[in-house]
Amino acid sequence: MIGVAIGAAMNLVLGPDPRHYGVCLVSALFGLCVSIRQTLLHINPFFDKATGLPTLEATANPDFGLPVFGIGLYVWGILIFATVILATGIVLLFHGQFEPAKPESQWLSRITTIGVVTLFAVAALQGVSVFLECGLGDCPNNGDWNWWILR
Repeated sequence: MIGVAIGAAMNLVLGPDPRHYGVCLVSALFGLCVSIRQTLLHINPFFDKATGLPTLEATANPDFGLPVFGIGLYVWGILIFATVILATGIVLLFHGQFEPAKPESQWLSRITTIGVVTLFAVAALQGVSVFLECGLGDCPNNGDWNWWILR
């Protein structure tokens, strides 16, 4: 999702360009594949929560995070990434957006700058939190909060 946001930020800061939309599309396609994989892993009843590996015994589906409006976050990922792909395709149908734009006002430029700085701050904090949780290795796949830095 950060890749999609960076592609959109490139459009805001540098102006509309098909390459920026390409960043959004490639990021959304990758995110869609990962979300579909996570969803398929979750609906597999042959999954041992203790080891995080497939098993030959049917077990209850493990919970991976709390649902939002009754839907798991990995399913939300499918919906969001599919929507981004559809919306980006529709936006690319309109050629008028690639014409030179009028100079933007000062307040709009400031809002854009604040949004882009916030995007990069959130991405950096996310990277730090993942490093603190997992270190340089794989994150635990059984859903436990096992902070690497506290071990």
